[in-house]
Amino acid sequence: MKKSIIIFVTVAVLSVGMTVYGWTFVDSQVGEVTLTEETITGNRDVADGLAVGFRSDSADSLHWISRFDYGADQTESSFKRGEMAKTVDPLLYDNIRFTGWSTAPYCTQLKYDMFEGVQDKKIHAFYNQIQQTVVKDGSTEEGKIRLKDYLDFYPASFRFQFGTKIYNSDNALTGLKVYDERNMLSSESGMFDYDVEVELYTALNNLFKIPVIKNEYQEYKVSKIEDYDYKQALGYKTEIEKPSGVGEDFYEFDPIIALQEENLKDGKKWVHPDLAANLSNKDNDSDESHAGKTASDYGLKNRILFAVNNRTAKGTPVDVSQISDGYGVYELPIDAKATATVTMGRRSATVANPKPLSDEIAMVYPLDEKAEYVEMSLSEDHRYLAIFSVKNGAYLVDLIDADTWTSKGPSRVFPASEKMTYAWGEDGSLAMTNHEGYVAVFTRTGNENKPYEILYSGKVPSGFDKAFFDTEMVTKKRSYAKYQYGIDEGLSIAAKDGKVAFVQNALIGDSQFDIRNAALECAVIDKSGVIYRGRLKSNIVDLEYDMSADELQMIRDLRDGTENGIMKKYMIEPVRNENWIKWDDPAK
Repeated sequence: MKKSIIIFVTVAVLSVGMTVYGWTFVDSQVGEVTLTEETITGNRDVADGLAVGFRSDSADSLHWISRFDYGADQTESSFKRGEMAKTVDPLLYDNIRFTGWSTAPYCTQLKYDMFEGVQDKKIHAFYNQIQQTVVKDGSTEEGKIRLKDYLDFYPASFRFQFGTKIYNSDNALTGLKVYDERNMLSSESGMFDYDVEVELYTALNNLFKIPVIKNEYQEYKVSKIEDYDYKQALGYKTEIEKPSGVGEDFYEFDPIIALQEENLKDGKKWVHPDLAANLSNKDNDSDESHAGKTASDYGLKNRILFAVNNRTAKGTPVDVSQISDGYGVYELPIDAKATATVTMGRRSATVANPKPLSDEIAMVYPLDEKAEYVEMSLSEDHRYLAIFSVKNGAYLVDLIDADTWTSKGPSRVFPASEKMTYAWGEDGSLAMTNHEGYVAVFTRTGNENKPYEILYSGKVPSGFDKAFFDTEMVTKKRSYAKYQYGIDEGLSIAAKDGKVAFVQNALIGDSQFDIRNAALECAVIDKSGVIYRGRLKSNIVDLEYDMSADELQMIRDLRDGTENGIMKKYMIEPVRNENWIKWDDPAK
């Protein structure tokens, strides 16, 4: 009987003919998992001092934790039954990020003083008149307008979450319009439900003046809603489409963003690179003065860092010269200690209510208007901000000190492609690929004047990028950005003495299925390129099994929940965000 690529711990034969292991066999292997190194290319001796580890789980609450030491050529493995917590990655992207585009900022007229006229432009009066007509006579109105004839600058809308608090400009605009329709919208009426959102919305729109392009149009349809709750909704529906036919184009605010939440949920020991020198040292124990403390103990900033989109949907540069403080990275500080009183009947409670400090938005790092910005991301210790961009047909990376906002400038790494994936190491090292055979690796130098260097940037042997980097990209709803990016889930990297080691779960079959198993791929790169690549084969995985496309698709469907069945309960898969890698420290 062959071992399957992803193991099932029950006797079964899939409809496509893949035989799988029975419970008895796997149960007999408890605590006996062995990893065997198989060199693919290069010299494995360059990996001496390297240790790697990973975890695999079944949905039936069985867990395998394994470690391999290259120097000792030894496996350490343990097995556990029952519930076991997983490392949970924070929610990212569209559910907590600025939205690229939405209807409400264009079609919601509001004369609330706090908006400072932002929601009382010609475009708002245009849609308001149609909305009132539709409600009055029950008709449906449709048409097409050139946006430049009705609006000078694009609106900036947002939807993001900080801690447990969600801020949504569309909800605020709609909610205030409901108040307005009921003649309840005034400062004296005490309707302050959305004031924080209004403050931020107004600040962003006063700051980011991006002129509407000449060839953007809106196709609209406004219809009456017969049955609705007038206390919570409006009596009409406004739909707007942005045509992109010949000679037509459109723009979305759609910033790239890094969210830093130190005081709310880091919950981990923090050793910031600059802390030791700044802390008081009354007891002459500077080495221990910050041990066990979290970021909140130091009052480190909570903030959103962002840079607005500077291209249309078709890639044409937009005019960013009228942004008040210039084009660059902006910082929106968050007061994480702010609270609010919630009243329920006769009872009230004070709850956390983090507040964006709209009056403190500031440009902290200038950017090149000619470059197209793809992504920004903070290192594991939040000390450095990586900004990925494309210019003149190449990817560039700028590694910026996020405390002092200094940098030696962007570095060209490899030719641009429409897809890019990256991964940070816990030591601050950074690896990335363009999925076309190129890889770049940055490492820290320990030199404050030049904190990063490019260890390697160039071609890698065939298949290397697919073996170590996932091909699935981040899905950004309502975004038309040309360049897509992925944050690799399972790749772990570590640097030491001019070398960077990679570890990733072994890829099975065609990379389009994105199926990886309970075995590992390992590699070491230095300034000359890939000097070692090997595989850690597990005795519970048969890497020689040639799984068909039908079998791969079935496993993908089971994993994603597309297919239901008892088999899913017994699947064993790697817990990919718990892969780890490190070099031994001889001093310890």
